[in-house]
Amino acid sequence: MKNNVLIIGNFSFGKDSFNGQTAKTRDYYFYIRERYGKDEVVPLDTAQWRKKPVSSYIRLFRLCAKSKNAVLLLGANAAQYIVPVVCLLKKIFKISLFWSVVGGSLIYDKKAQKRLLKHFNSMDAIYFETNIMADYFKDMGYKNILYAPVFSKRSLTEEFNPTENDGIMKFCTYSRVCKEKGISEAINAVKLINKDSVKCTLDIFGKPYPEYEEEFNAITEGTEGFIFKRDYLSGDNVIDVLSQFDAMLFPTYYSGEGFPIGVVECYLGGVPVIASNWHYNGEIIKNGDTGFIFESEDKDGLVNCIEALLADRQLALKMRKNAYKYSEQFKPDAVLSDLYKRIDGIGE
Repeated sequence: MKNNVLIIGNFSFGKDSFNGQTAKTRDYYFYIRERYGKDEVVPLDTAQWRKKPVSSYIRLFRLCAKSKNAVLLLGANAAQYIVPVVCLLKKIFKISLFWSVVGGSLIYDKKAQKRLLKHFNSMDAIYFETNIMADYFKDMGYKNILYAPVFSKRSLTEEFNPTENDGIMKFCTYSRVCKEKGISEAINAVKLINKDSVKCTLDIFGKPYPEYEEEFNAITEGTEGFIFKRDYLSGDNVIDVLSQFDAMLFPTYYSGEGFPIGVVECYLGGVPVIASNWHYNGEIIKNGDTGFIFESEDKDGLVNCIEALLADRQLALKMRKNAYKYSEQFKPDAVLSDLYKRIDGIGE
């Protein structure tokens, strides 16, 4: 008797993990299991794959042999050594194969493309997090390319009812606390704006990565009155906590940036996003509507965007309402509907 769905991705079982890849994998697992039943859905955790490759491939073989469908939640790096094997097993065991690509690096990683593109047509559907990514591979001639943004199973527990902020504005970062996510740029912008008096605050959620910790501590020295170092956000009240902020600062230049789940969760709390025009941010964030987009090379761009909100509190309130309304597009049932149909054998 075969299981209905095998889900392959970085679950990091037994650990509190706070990156978008793990969150996306766990959320897919949660909803697919809710739909088909826990006995019909089997997870395969790739977190230790490189440390234990032999046992991992053996387990992959055994689980594919016992499954009707396989859903991959993989970024470009992991996909290079897992996708070729799964495509071979698909032929052997006659399973349906779907890949929800994690992150956005595949467009820019030509080495990964060389290894993976030859396997694209072997899959029944490949889902990309933005239309830009999907269109890129459609233009190459692939017919099985679809758009499926990220989503979150979290939501507000109270009614959304924002009011105009006529006092000190509150900003946050909600991403990995590493250099490439633009954390230093966010801190410096807030420091500059507050040089004469405190006009805004910045809450930074999460601990800095070890290689960034020294720089992070140095740059936040003397900012105790307006820069606040917070613990990781987790649990059912994440969106409620985020909803207390006027905007998220996201001056990222991270090479693997796709569609960050942090942006979706901010939208769910009615929090607009001020972001660099990096990778796919221009598609995800509607400039002047659900946030601001500034050019990455503009050194004053982030400061100017923050000051625009400080100067126009009605605009800030309008953006909050727009962000919350926009979040309706990222509900789990809407994002997963095509995958469900294909698992059920009724997809196109």
